[in-house]
Amino acid sequence: MEIKGNDFDSVFRTVGKTILDFGIETSPRGQKIKELINPTLTILNPLDCVLTDENRKLSEKYLKAEFDWYASGLLSIEGIKDHSSMWERLLNPDGETVNSNYGFYTFYQPIESHDNQFEFCLDSLEKDEDSRQALINFNQPQHKFKDNKDFVCTISQQFMIRDNELITIINMRSCDLIYGAGYDIPWFAYVQYRMFERLKETYPDLTLGRLEHNAGSLHVYERHFEMLRKLNIKSSETSKNLLYLLNNQLENLKNLTED
Repeated sequence: MEIKGNDFDSVFRTVGKTILDFGIETSPRGQKIKELINPTLTILNPLDCVLTDENRKLSEKYLKAEFDWYASGLLSIEGIKDHSSMWERLLNPDGETVNSNYGFYTFYQPIESHDNQFEFCLDSLEKDEDSRQALINFNQPQHKFKDNKDFVCTISQQFMIRDNELITIINMRSCDLIYGAGYDIPWFAYVQYRMFERLKETYPDLTLGRLEHNAGSLHVYERHFEMLRKLNIKSSETSKNLLYLLNNQLENLKNLTED
């Protein structure tokens, strides 16, 4: 199943209604959900990814704080715990770290041949415009330990150049449409944009292409069913542009991740 739209708000409204109407009811950990199995959410203008629907009430303050935390690359929750108590509930047995800082795996985790996975992807595409190897891995073997409370939801983010467009493909094992997608997709769109900026030096005519988001389980918890029923269905409303929202943050984000 593919759900496509120009911006995230339009995709979000459609997928919310689809989950309510056609979602499968299951109860992982005793909590009732409705889910779609392996849908693809396609956003044609990936930078228009900051939700505006008043019934969702996305916290732009938290989104900005999460970007700063990701940009720090720290697995410690010191930079994010004051913005959400969730992270304290996800601590590893060491009582200090979590696993789901996506910035760490993107810009900081060293690999054998490159400084980080972002640079590996960039190098792959600079050497071969048609490469299929430009992949960042998030969920990793070391996360598979007993009673892990922060089993990373994202499997990978891939970058491909096709028809002179930079496309990104995100694969997740599990995604909460309400609490997860609204914050995760902007980060992946930002990384796509960063890759696009760097690749323009090699391919001056390159354009920013679509974002495709796949989730093994895309779900909504029972407590949010009523929210989905209230989602604004006016197709004229468009998501905010991510770069406009981040505004003065952008240079700091680059500095942190390129030092």
